[in-house]
Amino acid sequence: MQVGLKTISPNCASVFFAVTDSRFLNSNDTIYSNVDVIENINVNDFDEAYIGIGYKNLELRLELYYEYRLLIQFPNLISSKLPSAVRMGEANIIMTNVIVEDRVEIGNANILWQGSHLCHDANIKNSCFFAAGSKVGGFSTVENYCKLGFNSVLCDGSTLPVSTSIQALNFYK
Repeated sequence: MQVGLKTISPNCASVFFAVTDSRFLNSNDTIYSNVDVIENINVNDFDEAYIGIGYKNLELRLELYYEYRLLIQFPNLISSKLPSAVRMGEANIIMTNVIVEDRVEIGNANILWQGSHLCHDANIKNSCFFAAGSKVGGFSTVENYCKLGFNSVLCDGSTLPVSTSIQALNFYK
């Protein structure tokens, strides 16, 4: 796996980090190793970056965020209305029709897909993926690198351990 960047034009607004398997690359694609990304681009040419790495590599998603957060701004990409009592880090992607209730804490580099639901007082750590329809009960904690499948449920007051997955249509308590 390598980190790829599409061609960047000077003074553009943002850049998009993405992981690409070299088997699917065209000869015209520009490829950088993870270590060389910042050395090969001028961070002054853009204002912000988005991490386009999905649920198949949550560890790399968070690694990129921590490695480059002091050099590049990673804003949240939010398509749903959130209450003011939500505390959130950076580089999160929150799609449409996501419900986030009051006093929820969301760390960095998480992905909340359409229709996911975080109940009151939930604590979401870093680089987790919430599939469509997944639900996290009130006063629950989701540790780093967790995945909640379609229509899965983390019951109220539960803690989902690091790197745990709840498969589609299942619950964890």
